[in-house]
Amino acid sequence: FLDPDDYFATNSLSSIRDDAEQQECDIFVLRSMKSNGMAEAYRWQTLFADRYTDTGKEIYKKGYTRGSVCGCLFKKEFINRFNIRFYEKARNCEDTIFFFLSQMHAESIMFLDKEFYVVYERENSASRCFSEDKILMMFNNLEYVQQYAAANRIIDETCIDMLETLKYLLIS
Repeated sequence: FLDPDDYFATNSLSSIRDDAEQQECDIFVLRSMKSNGMAEAYRWQTLFADRYTDTGKEIYKKGYTRGSVCGCLFKKEFINRFNIRFYEKARNCEDTIFFFLSQMHAESIMFLDKEFYVVYERENSASRCFSEDKILMMFNNLEYVQQYAAANRIIDETCIDMLETLKYLLIS
């Protein structure tokens, strides 16, 4: 997934192709840099070493989740198997919802210490501006998460906790 104002780091797709083809992982999480070159977005290196792999639930229990799909690779078979899709009515936080649902179902997430994605931060981006319409969208996102949990009969304690955390992030 690539946001229209972001870009992939030079040669990053070719440098990770072999890893993605050789490893049986549902999700790969790579390094995402801010376009100013000064900082990293969505840091994970303080929690996990390069090539660390575990289930999505165990990674969540160790304190890691993220609000973006940017900088991640998702196996097509995985997202199709669990019918994980972007919530089409969401105009903000749709990638947060997608990542949480993916993490909840992932049997294997691998962290790769390779620069992959460059985030361009705009002052007037949707995630930095608030309006009455945006607040109403937040409620729609919450309703979607509730409906997902009910439709998929989410009863696993960790998954319920993940969905509660997701709901908090959607309104914070």
